[in-house]
Amino acid sequence: MGTIIAVSAPDNSGKTQSITATAKFFIALSKQLGIFVNVHFFTYQGKSAGGFLPGKHSQRVLCVVEVRINGVIKTVCFISEGDDDIMINNGLDTVNALYGKLAFDVVVLACHTSGQTKNAVMTFAANNGYGNIIWTSTYLGTTPYGQKTPVLPNNTVLNDVYAINLSNLIYRLLI
Repeated sequence: MGTIIAVSAPDNSGKTQSITATAKFFIALSKQLGIFVNVHFFTYQGKSAGGFLPGKHSQRVLCVVEVRINGVIKTVCFISEGDDDIMINNGLDTVNALYGKLAFDVVVLACHTSGQTKNAVMTFAANNGYGNIIWTSTYLGTTPYGQKTPVLPNNTVLNDVYAINLSNLIYRLLI
């Protein structure tokens, strides 16, 4: 039974950037720990499965990372787009078509805090044997005047801090 980590937040809250940063940090962490096996990148345009193109250069991420822990290959799928249920399902369909499976040890995906995207996550979990869903949110700073800011005055990038913490959680789920 795998685990879904649903990065749940309203529009323009840094979900895509946080998940993309997490994928990068997790790849770096797995290399540092000597458990990295491979990464399969897919980019997609939010259209039909035929419109999804393999590639490594995108602000968004759709990838599967393979690591070896205690001699066993474990897989982590990252899907950074989830503004609606169609995007979530397109990402999952693309991974299934290009990677050949949907049974991952961990799936990290974006969704809104309510509505169809949340339902899509719960339906996917129920239909594909995922035993746990961890609901989390991005780190988002504000100024005293209510302006959103992903970077603090000391130049701390909140998406990077979130990505490091989420990467460590993913590793803990895999061991």
